Amino acid sequence: MRLIKAYQSKVIMNYHRFRRWQQAEPHYVNRHQDTVQHCHNCGTEFRDNFCPRCGQRAEVGRVGWNSIRENIALLWGLDSRSLTYTLVQLLGRPGYLVRD
Repeated sequence: MRLIKAYQSKVIMNYHRFRRWQQAEPHYVNRHQDTVQHCHNCGTEFRDNFCPRCGQRAEVGRVGWNSIRENIALLWGLDSRSLTYTLVQLLGRPGYLVRD
């Protein structure tokens, strides 16, 4: 009987931990918070990762094979997170995935 109650309390504790994890706010990293960027497309000044007017990335570099490979990986979602991670997030915390 004590074994069943211990198991039940462990399940309840894990469920509460899961709910806290599910409702946590996404972590947003702004690498350009302290510097003023000038957009290469429209000339707008901004302090973020992307231009608020046209959507251009703050880090624009030369187009070469390395940047093409990175953009293909970014397009297919292989840049920083795996497909399994995305599927777990989609099934477990769909709101977090959309906000993130």
